[in-house]
Amino acid sequence: MLSNKNIIYFANDWITDTRTSSHHIASELSKHNRLLYVETGGMRRPKTSKKDLKRIFSRLSSWFRGVRKISNNFYVYSLIVFPFHTRWARSLNIYLNTFILKKAMKRYGFKSSILWFVASHVAYLSVHIEHNFTVYYCTDNVSELPGADRKAVEKLENVLIAKANVVFATSEYLYNKLKKKNINPNIYYSPHAVDGEHFSKAHNDSLTTVPEDLKGMNKPVIGYIGLIKEWIDLGLIVHLAKARPNWTVALIGKLGVPANEVLELENVRYLGIKKYEELPLYLKEFDICISPFKVNELTMCVSPIKVKEYLAAGKPVVTTRLPEMEKLKDHVEIADTYEEFVEKIEHAYRSNNSEAIKGRMEIVKKDNWQNRVSKVSELIEKVAGNNNAT
Repeated sequence: MLSNKNIIYFANDWITDTRTSSHHIASELSKHNRLLYVETGGMRRPKTSKKDLKRIFSRLSSWFRGVRKISNNFYVYSLIVFPFHTRWARSLNIYLNTFILKKAMKRYGFKSSILWFVASHVAYLSVHIEHNFTVYYCTDNVSELPGADRKAVEKLENVLIAKANVVFATSEYLYNKLKKKNINPNIYYSPHAVDGEHFSKAHNDSLTTVPEDLKGMNKPVIGYIGLIKEWIDLGLIVHLAKARPNWTVALIGKLGVPANEVLELENVRYLGIKKYEELPLYLKEFDICISPFKVNELTMCVSPIKVKEYLAAGKPVVTTRLPEMEKLKDHVEIADTYEEFVEKIEHAYRSNNSEAIKGRMEIVKKDNWQNRVSKVSELIEKVAGNNNAT
């Protein structure tokens, strides 16, 4: 396990509506290292919408607050990144963020640091910030993310891949995609883990409180937890709800796209955003959990953490056919069409039993974040040893 290092960690916001792999990994790293978690903002161009203006003011507020100490080893800092892919914006981002980050690093003693990038759009900092080692932890096919300038984003990512001492990809499809670029020989597959201890609480008989907003719902309850954005197949959810009007479809998570066609259906319940600590309570009441991702060039590269969280809770899972789901095919139901998705839910509901529940929980039991970071650390130390770095 990496220990006694200074790590500058570039990722999404620390305080968010969902807990992602970057949050889990940063938390694990900070147990044995000093970590400066740098919030980088998004890649897409902002719009003149109320939502985007709110995000801009929130970002400015975070920046003005300066470095926030979360624990003895964990600090959070926000950059000001202008998400415009023009020459003046790039120059301003480089100058401003290099200056303010160097100042923060000096003040809090982050010398001889490891630069750890989850966010590739600030790759220029790997050139301008003094460091001993660079990690790129790739979780998405970033050039395919909604609103991203594909050419500009891919160019920045390629700079980072070339600069990094080691690159990790969280799905095998993404790993193969990065390897084909033939830019960096040190690319490794590093699948997502799961907080099994937390989500297994959903199978605990002592958890008896039923959330108020789940009371009185028709059974079975078909549940989804996660962001509801462009990559979620809302058409599939509509088909499911209409095909089985006596079922309840419960959705938890931030609503990031217009979804009136789903929300207006009588048997669909949008429960909003829930705290991470509350999720086992809701999972306990779900009869079936679903992962209704579209299948396209963006989602082919993903490894949905929620599926492993569902399994850790012992829940039957029905998912669309993504490459990473094939590895779990003995424990999840995989559907190729809307009609098959409904059929798979019926089969999973009828065939669920204590042996199946135990098997699901067991398959992800050892796949925790501590073990994942330990394996990643071993690979980093191996590469660093070969390069006499870190």
